[in-house]
Amino acid sequence: MQSLCSQPDRVFGRHNASDFEVDRDFREGQLDRIEELRQKTKRGPLHSAEFKILEIWAKHFPAAQELLNRREQIGVKARKLFTEIVQAAPRLEGEMFHAWVQRILDASAKYETRIPTILSEELLTRLSRRGLKKRME
Repeated sequence: MQSLCSQPDRVFGRHNASDFEVDRDFREGQLDRIEELRQKTKRGPLHSAEFKILEIWAKHFPAAQELLNRREQIGVKARKLFTEIVQAAPRLEGEMFHAWVQRILDASAKYETRIPTILSEELLTRLSRRGLKKRME
């Protein structure tokens, strides 16, 4: 590992041409990403993490601030808990386990849903039955 003393240009704030090229490329990449998010807003609401990214970039990019100012109009993707998704997608009669899991994962992709690391048949059945009990009451 090099110390700062072995890089005098960095210590005294001098930059070489490649530093500016990297910075320019980095900024262009961020501007491209902001434009992608702007296009995505035309198709629907943004994920809350995408708004967090815009909050960070808004200090340096007016386009990001513009999207943040329209947050109310754009909307934030709806969120659901994993248990709610499993309860809303009970296992169909004769359905294979992997097909059921795929339906649950597809539904989870529509919402900001954290998925457990391990999905066992026992866990999903228990969560699904908990939903049936609530509906029967």
